[in-house]
Amino acid sequence: MFGSALTDAERVKYGTDGTLVDLTDYIENNGFWIKQMFEYDSSVKPQLIIPGGKIPAMPDYSLTYHGYSNQKGWIRKDWVNTLGLEYPDTIEDFRNVLIAFRDGDPNGNGQKDEIPFSGVSALTGLTDSLSYLLNAFIPFKRGDFWVEPYDGKQVDVVYTHDEWRDGLIWIHDLYQEGLIDPESFTQDSTLAKQKTTNDQVGFRTAHAVSAIVDTQSPIFEQFDIVLPLTGPSGTKVAPLTGGSGLVGKRFAITKVCKNPLTAFRWQDSMYDEDVQLWLAIGLEGKEWRKAEDGEVGINGKPALYALLERTYPTNNTWSQSIASYRTAEWRLGEASVYGDNYFVYAAQETRLYNATVEYMKYCPYTLDDVAPYTIYISADISTEYNDLKTAINEYVEQNAALFVTGDRDLAEWDAYCEDLKAIGLEQYLKWTQESIDAAK
Repeated sequence: MFGSALTDAERVKYGTDGTLVDLTDYIENNGFWIKQMFEYDSSVKPQLIIPGGKIPAMPDYSLTYHGYSNQKGWIRKDWVNTLGLEYPDTIEDFRNVLIAFRDGDPNGNGQKDEIPFSGVSALTGLTDSLSYLLNAFIPFKRGDFWVEPYDGKQVDVVYTHDEWRDGLIWIHDLYQEGLIDPESFTQDSTLAKQKTTNDQVGFRTAHAVSAIVDTQSPIFEQFDIVLPLTGPSGTKVAPLTGGSGLVGKRFAITKVCKNPLTAFRWQDSMYDEDVQLWLAIGLEGKEWRKAEDGEVGINGKPALYALLERTYPTNNTWSQSIASYRTAEWRLGEASVYGDNYFVYAAQETRLYNATVEYMKYCPYTLDDVAPYTIYISADISTEYNDLKTAINEYVEQNAALFVTGDRDLAEWDAYCEDLKAIGLEQYLKWTQESIDAAK
């Protein structure tokens, strides 16, 4: 199995019952590149070991700096300049900019067809509609929803706090004023990207510009970073969303595999640094080239490689769908791009790095201050736990959309919190904390 990220619960369940082969001996006796990974980052191996001591899956490792804080805001800088605006700093600035986008015809076609803000429905997705906005009220990492900082005693979730409610009230007001795309809570990323590429959308949230607009469109070069918004408490906070290179476990061998050693060696070879250039980027001379003397990497050191402007579609790369091994030095060894080409696709990593440097100035946390990224639940409750987590997250996501659109009155906030208790929130938090404690 490769290219499909296994959840923690799935690794525990299928690793424990033997559906997935224990890779411990294969790593010890036949691994080469994965051992290099373990030497590079000693935190990786312990996170692969499930309760009972088995390693049922191989990691996807990428120590990506821009992932340290990936809930970013992106604004049409040309629209800002056309209307004589400034980038928003506070939530009130943000509202005023959206009003100007709605009323000022910034795309210049003489029609009132601008969508000030758009996004997609899933609160767990990298281009969701709400995480960036809600962070002005209560910081959190999308998908997990743990309160930051974590006190080490009991995990807590943000979506029952008054600050979450207050954020939804503010976003509801924006929605009522016609400042948020009504389809933001039903459309997928493809439709949202199409609207953005069609010169309709002024503000999006995402980890990268390439996730919200076609990289071949001139609109791609018009999106610029906006820092976290200052909320009603007067604070500006960027949540910590990364810092661990372990971004997933994307390779496993099932018990029906006839040649498990061959399969293991194949994946281990995929961690080769030279292979990564093909897997993650594409073919030399088409998607990338070797760095030339004097070229400087994003990290300020001699560059290792440089991206080329690419045309789509391309079938020369696995992109990020397969287990990889990308160190910080490799990621930031890409040749940096500034000057006239700063906003083109080949310079995106440079832009993301610089944006993250600014975001991290507002992130007061380290990995020691947040809940663990890998939480293994014991096999006897893993199925029930996973079902509970899914039910809770779906309820939170659905009701966030209902509260924003007005289809559910925020006067029902207490009932919403009681509903979460009835679904099993307290049990979910109890099991989570017990699993964290058991791993200490």
